[in-house]
Amino acid sequence: MLKYYLHKLGQTDNATCRLCKGADETAEHILCTCDAISLKRLLYLGTGKANLTPEEVVSVAPRQLLNYKFCLKHFSIRPSLGGENGVEGKNIKSYE
Repeated sequence: MLKYYLHKLGQTDNATCRLCKGADETAEHILCTCDAISLKRLLYLGTGKANLTPEEVVSVAPRQLLNYKFCLKHFSIRPSLGGENGVEGKNIKSYE
């Protein structure tokens, strides 16, 4: 679950992105602007751009979005269940 929502539920002290530490960890941030995964966006979404607007995300083919989501599972974005920043290695299953 994204930290923005965990923070709203009182499950974490802050909403800061565990990957880039530069903004709140929201769906829009992960899909559009997180610098830590900009190369993944460029490779998996096929837009020719590392950063996108929400309007550009809507135009991405569903299969590409699913491939991008799958590649992000390797980051296991989830509540802090180990590791100081809550991001586990690729061998840990992600919770949805």
